[in-house]
Amino acid sequence: MRSRIGLLILAGLCCRGPSSHGQILQRGQHGFAASYVVVDFNFAGDETPLGRYDYQGPAYGLSYTTANLRGLVAYGRKGNGHTLVDVSVSGWTVLDFSSSAVAATKLGVPVGILVGWRRVTTTPGLEPYGVSSLAAGAGGLLEREFSAVSRLTLRASPFVGITGSALTDQVGLSWMAEADAHLEFDEALGGTGLIVGYMLRYQVWNVNGSGPFSHAVDENLDYNGVMHVIRAGIRF
Repeated sequence: MRSRIGLLILAGLCCRGPSSHGQILQRGQHGFAASYVVVDFNFAGDETPLGRYDYQGPAYGLSYTTANLRGLVAYGRKGNGHTLVDVSVSGWTVLDFSSSAVAATKLGVPVGILVGWRRVTTTPGLEPYGVSSLAAGAGGLLEREFSAVSRLTLRASPFVGITGSALTDQVGLSWMAEADAHLEFDEALGGTGLIVGYMLRYQVWNVNGSGPFSHAVDENLDYNGVMHVIRAGIRF
């Protein structure tokens, strides 16, 4: 099941239409950034299991962005072998509802998918917790140009989809809410631009399909988490 989820994700991101592919290849739409991530990942079941995979602390990562794609890889470590690896890729298209009456402003509805994978290791002897998710959603987007070389983009979307773990054969429900704000400055360093941004993501992993059916299923793998991502980098 986990392999099938991964293949579906890759197919969705790779099989984009010709116009979207052309847009990705345009100069000035590629961004690389270093990221500082604050992670709060907590057990969300009713009964505490023998082994838990909570992680609260910092992580460090890299992100890559285009106009319609974002990837983030983050790694955190604390204590003796307590680690977290988080990988996410999201792709979207924007339904444009801008009005010519509002100059230098774009309003739209981003529609897309988000795929994520997280792996947490805790105490020695406890098998790592690996969980994947594939979700789809739609939200709102506001882009404001301050000049020909600077702009602010605000985007927020809820997502809902499926999740699975290496520790069980069951497939459950995952939902999340994500908000992102970033400033872009074109050609701030000669032919290279700058980008600074912040992202907030809240996610719930009901791996065994619990939630409304919590009385009937095992909740040992149910977790929720928040990520605060501060990033700064270059555009070219």
